[in-house]
Amino acid sequence: AHAERRRRFTVAHEIGHFVLHKGRPLVMDHVRVNLRDANSSTATDVEEIQANAFAAEILMPADQVVDGVRQLLEDPDVTDAGIVSSLADAFVVSEQAMEFRLVNLGLRRQV
Repeated sequence: AHAERRRRFTVAHEIGHFVLHKGRPLVMDHVRVNLRDANSSTATDVEEIQANAFAAEILMPADQVVDGVRQLLEDPDVTDAGIVSSLADAFVVSEQAMEFRLVNLGLRRQV
C-alpha cells in the first residue's frame, strides 16, 4: 500500500538484511517479506541502521549524489528544497530518503 518510491527503499533495505545479516530468520509469503518489527523504524538497532545504509548506497550511490549536488549548485537560483526534490526524482526515492542521504553524506545540515 506504500508509494512506489517507499517500496523500492524497503526492498533494498530487506536485500541489505539478506546480504549483511546471514542466518537472520526470514519469513516470506507470496507477496511480502516480514523482517520489520518495533525496532525497524527507530534507527537505533544496529542491523536496521546497516540495512538502511545498504539501501541508501544501492539507490543513491554517494559519488552520484555528490555529482548531482555539484551540478544543481551551478544554478544560482537553486534552493535546498529544489536540490532535494530534483535528486529525489533523479534517483526515484522519496524526498525524505534523499534528505537523510544528504545529511549522512555531510551535504546538508540536519533539519
